[in-house]
Parts: sequence; structure tokens; C-alpha cells
Amino acid sequence: MKQLNVVLGDFSHTTKLMANNFVPLNISLVASFSRKKFGANVAIHLFKDVKKMQQFIAHNAVEVLGLSHYIWNSSLSLYLIRQYKLSNPNGTTVLGGPHFFKEDKLILSWLLKHPYVDFVIDSEGEVAFSNILDKLISCGHNIKKCKETAAPGCYFLQGDNFVYAPEKYLVNLDEIPSPYLAGLLDQFLLENIDGYELYPLFEHTRGCPFQCTFCRNSIENKKMRAFSTERLINEIKYVANFVEQHSLYRPVIMLADQNFGMYKSDYLIAKELKKIQDKFNFPQKVIITTGKGNYQNVLKTVNAFPSIKMSFSVQSLDGNVLAATKRKNFPLVLFQQYHNNARERDEHTSSEIIVGLPEDSKAKHLATINTLLTMGIDYIIPFSFMLLPGTPVESSIARKQYSYVTKYRLVPGGFSEINGSKIFETEEIVVSTSTLLFDDYVYLRRIHLLVMGGFNGSVFYELRRLLLETKIRFDIYLQNMNSFCESDGCPVRIADTLKEFSSKAKKELFESPEQLTTYYIERYPDLLNDRIGENLLQKYVYQLYTEVQDFAEVMISTFARLGGESRVKDCQDI
Repeated sequence: MKQLNVVLGDFSHTTKLMANNFVPLNISLVASFSRKKFGANVAIHLFKDVKKMQQFIAHNAVEVLGLSHYIWNSSLSLYLIRQYKLSNPNGTTVLGGPHFFKEDKLILSWLLKHPYVDFVIDSEGEVAFSNILDKLISCGHNIKKCKETAAPGCYFLQGDNFVYAPEKYLVNLDEIPSPYLAGLLDQFLLENIDGYELYPLFEHTRGCPFQCTFCRNSIENKKMRAFSTERLINEIKYVANFVEQHSLYRPVIMLADQNFGMYKSDYLIAKELKKIQDKFNFPQKVIITTGKGNYQNVLKTVNAFPSIKMSFSVQSLDGNVLAATKRKNFPLVLFQQYHNNARERDEHTSSEIIVGLPEDSKAKHLATINTLLTMGIDYIIPFSFMLLPGTPVESSIARKQYSYVTKYRLVPGGFSEINGSKIFETEEIVVSTSTLLFDDYVYLRRIHLLVMGGFNGSVFYELRRLLLETKIRFDIYLQNMNSFCESDGCPVRIADTLKEFSSKAKKELFESPEQLTTYYIERYPDLLNDRIGENLLQKYVYQLYTEVQDFAEVMISTFARLGGESRVKDCQDI
């Protein structure tokens, strides 16, 4: 039997930044499972660097190409698959990842639009991808014959219709051999891709018991499953030793669990991480999403290893918004306790919010900001409401129910030029709903800028303290500050910065991905030079800080206008 030559890739744009600078755990797990199942019948090659993969395909006969599919690399992966198919029309192409639809009409439309993609896997890939290889081997790599019957877990075209049969999830995740312990990820820990080093990524659990309608995990993976705790600890120890032996600086790791801290095993993992850190000075920081249930165990777990920071991504604190999105938040009272303890350790806390969710409004969003600032949260991280394909909020029903008006925006840093072709990643965001006007959306984006510039971090800590002492609400203060920035009394440079930000917050929005692509192709030099397509909040917060004296004048003047003059006199260091 001829050995099947397979290439798997997990890519990111690297022109301006690398959205996913972690080792490709996803494709390595897929490879580990298929290697175990097929042995010498398959040769699987893993890539994170686009150029290296292109060189390999140019000099080797590759029968199967499988690429990851996320919002940050969708267009890039589709471009690479299309180029491969043009040169290898008899090759098999597979796209795998959550960036896919759930409605039949949209699935069929997508598959018809992308005929060079043979199979799509939109959930866990280990078993589904092995099903494709199984069919290819048994069919003598005859694609037409392979598509005569379903490949469980995969979507594909059959004439003018699509075929799909569900695949059961693996109950015992340890059936997937560890790619770390097998050495599959060693090369990536050593790799440097266009100046970017890759950081370790681990996985302990799969599944999420919550039902947030803006997240893909709300419609699948509800049953919790886990790799063994012993396996995870051994993997982290393996990487710690590897990093030390090769004198690598990899201070950050990520644990891809959705609700870390909710389970007893998480506390054991945190204690082991502390031991590993004490021995190797690794990891120094763990990026993780902590759970919204079993509260005391979450607090116990994060306290066992201070390098784990508790996430407090509320998105909204309004009851109607939370009900509409089936969102459950960590209790404010308990997070306040965690925040107070973090302050005693000289550590900061942060929270994410989203503008434009179903039932959200200008007043509700401002109230959420006010509550978080009153709690003393150190960093508020605002996002626009992005519609992820396949999520309940992205459905045609939700679009009609909440009267979405959506636009398309360039994913920050999501662009490349390969062999003369310019590639762009787009995101669909909601800019108006039945309860939020477009003007409100732009207004709240300005408020986000003022929050990040004025209250994130410690630059104006004393003023925040004064607002709390004088019981001036933060939402009232921010609205007055915004009004002052539009008045004749505002320093010109600050007024111009806010005007420019508002203008760009509108200009970055497009009616379609095609319109966006045309616009940026025509202005590609400006995109490369950060004159367009920037992360606006990051850019203009920095600009406010370059004008910090004028910005401080705006903040103090706003405080004075709200009756805080006497407090300003008492605070000599503002």
C-alpha cells in the first residue's frame, strides 16, 4: 500500500503582527491521532510557517492538505488551499475549525462558492480527519468515490447538495497520544517565523456547560471531558525542561480550557504549576479563561498559583442583555473580594465588555462601565459585537429578531501579500440593533477611548479616587468629558484626536468583504504604514498619552465642571 503524504498547517498573518503565536497544538493532536490509527500508511508533516509549507509542497508529492480555519486566518487558509488545488487537482483539501456556519442554506452557499475545498470539519478534528484518511486509503485516493458516502464529522458537496453525518466526540481524550511527549512540537518551540517566536499551548478539558449565544461553545461540546491531569503536568514539565535545555525565553503559556478553576483537578494543576515555576522559573504567566461557576474553587485555584490571573469578562452587567445572550457572570461580590486581594499583592484586574449585544443600549452599556470602574477594575477591555459564524446570535432568526445592521471590518493585522496576491481577513460586526442606534455605537466607541486613556492603569489613579470619594458616577463623568471634548474650551490637539478617531471608527466599516478588499488593495502602502486599518483604540490611546498634559487638563476640567474644584486643590500631584 502506498503511503499517504499529508500536510497539516496552522497559519497566521505576520505582516504587522501574529494573531496566534502559539505552537500548533490543534493540528498536532489531529496528527497524533491519525498516526496512531494508520501507522506507516500515512506520513504527516506539520507547518506553522507558510513559506516552509510552500517549499515542501513544491518539492514533494502531497496527496492531502489540511489547514486550520479561524477568523484570523480564514482568507489565508482559503488562498493556500486554492493555490494547492490549482497545482494538484487530484489532491484532497480539508479545512478544519470553528469558522463555519450551522444553517443549511449558508453551508451550501459557502461550499458552492469554494469548490476547491473538498471537506470541511467545523468541530473536533481528530476523529473526523481520520475518517477522511480512512476513506481515501480504502478508495485508492479516488475523491469522487470517497464522496459517494458520508465521512462522519465532515461537510462536502455531492452534486448541488451537501452531505453531512455527525460524529460522536471522543469520550476518553487520552486516546489521542500527547504530541508534546512524542516530540512533535519541539520544532515549533525552536521556530522563529518572521521574527515571531511561538509559545506553549496546552489543553486539559474540552466542553463548556454554559450557553452564551455569541460563543461557538454554546452549541456544542457541552459534555465535559478531560485529558488526564497527570498527562497535562507531564507535558508542562517536558516543555519546562526543553526550554531550560535550549536556553529559550518562553515566559508565557496558554491553557485552552474554557472554565479553568471550576473543577477539583484544576486546583491540583495550579499547585503543580507553582512547583514547576519554583524549579524552572517557568511559566511566569499563564493565559487562561477562568470559570463562571463553582466560585469558591475558582478563587482557591487562582490563589494557589498567582501567575494565573482570574478573568472577569462580563461583556455586560445588564440583566436583559445577559438573558438575551444566555450569559452567566461570576458574582460581583466575589470578584470584588478577588480584586481587593489582588490589590494587596500589587496585581491588577481586568474585564472585557462588548458593545451592541442583543438588548444592549447606550444607557445599559454606560451603566456596565460605571459599575466596573466603581469596583476598581484596573483595565477595561472593550470590544465591538462580532458575529461568529455558527453561533446562535449569528443566525437568520437572531438577525431579524434584533434588527441587526452589520458592517465588515479588517481584522487588526490580518493581511498579507503572497506571490503578488493581497489577502485580507474580515470580521462582521453589529453597529446597530433595535435598541442601539448607529450614532450610539460611534458615541460609545469614543467613550471606550476615554475609558482606556483615562482610567486603564494608574496614570490618573488619583482622579479615579477623587471621583469615588465625591460620589460622581463614572458614566456621568465620561459623558461630560466627551461633551467637553466637543466644546470650544477643549485643547485643540485633544479635540482633533477625538474627531479623527470618530471619523476612522466610521471609515473602517464596509458593506461587504469585497468592498473592504477593493479598498485596501488600492491603498496597500497606507495599510503597511499604519495610516489605515489600525487597531483604533490602541493607536489613539497612545496618541492621547503623547498629549498627556492636554488630556490631563480635559480630565481635571471635567471634574471641576461637575463640582469637584475643592478636591482638585487638595490633590497636588494630578
